[in-house]
Amino acid sequence: MNTLATITFYGAMLLLLGLLAVAIVKRVWLYRMERGYRLAMRSNNYDRAVSFMNQALDFSPATSLYLQNRARAFYEAGEFAKAEADYTTCLIIYQSASIYLERAMVWLAQGLTSEALVDANHAIACSRFWWRCYFVRARVYFALNHYTVALDDLEQAIEYGASHHPEARTLAAEIRKCLPSPTPNNFAPEG
Repeated sequence: MNTLATITFYGAMLLLLGLLAVAIVKRVWLYRMERGYRLAMRSNNYDRAVSFMNQALDFSPATSLYLQNRARAFYEAGEFAKAEADYTTCLIIYQSASIYLERAMVWLAQGLTSEALVDANHAIACSRFWWRCYFVRARVYFALNHYTVALDDLEQAIEYGASHHPEARTLAAEIRKCLPSPTPNNFAPEG
């Protein structure tokens, strides 16, 4: 092997090792940001959670996971406009049922039920057998005072696995309270 080829080979190897080291350091740093975010969310420190995701986004700007996490922290902090903006940006990068559902909850919290219904329907289109899609749409229909349709969606959610979630039972009880009581049919034949 000639000297130039040897130098080129070792130079390329050093470059690859350097790139690998940078990737490892970046991944470790992002892991720390993710861990800090989770701890901040658990302790309801939403400003700190947003700060962790801002740092992660500075390092990796086009990552829908970090945008979604930051939007979730904004939502929990009651900053709905910021949450909606981040969820919308997430959907430009990557469309998923969870992002649509979370944005639907932001719309619902702001009383924008039409937008929430559109997002809940998009979530079902993305993931037809995920119980949470039907559960969120049931909440939207409940907010729209469409109790029968809400109950139908809730039953679909229970069929797909929501039966063990207390929030589903609570919503079912709320919906049933709003449904009119059945009236006897005065024209039915006796006997």
